[in-house]
Amino acid sequence: MFDGGGLVHEYQTAAAQAVEHNVQITIDGSCYSACTLFADMARDQVCVTPRTRFYIHQATDHPSGNRTPVQYSPGFHIYIGPQPTEGWLVLDYDDLRKFWRTCP
Repeated sequence: MFDGGGLVHEYQTAAAQAVEHNVQITIDGSCYSACTLFADMARDQVCVTPRTRFYIHQATDHPSGNRTPVQYSPGFHIYIGPQPTEGWLVLDYDDLRKFWRTCP
């Protein structure tokens, strides 16, 4: 699986729907940008595998192009620290399993 991210508000809406409808989500591969916000917002519905990698950076405001930090849950926000404005902060399975359950 590969999810390259996208518009933050679309992923926020999708996360809210996953929670509302108790949809179980497996992340088994690369999860970039807004995908990571989705996973954080719908954490109880999400599981990860040893192949999962999260790629985190600050959000880009369209159309201005300005960067702003993504508002993750408090514990996860503290764990990841400052979000890069360029490049990626990469979290692997060892990081992720501290916050998400492992898929069966």
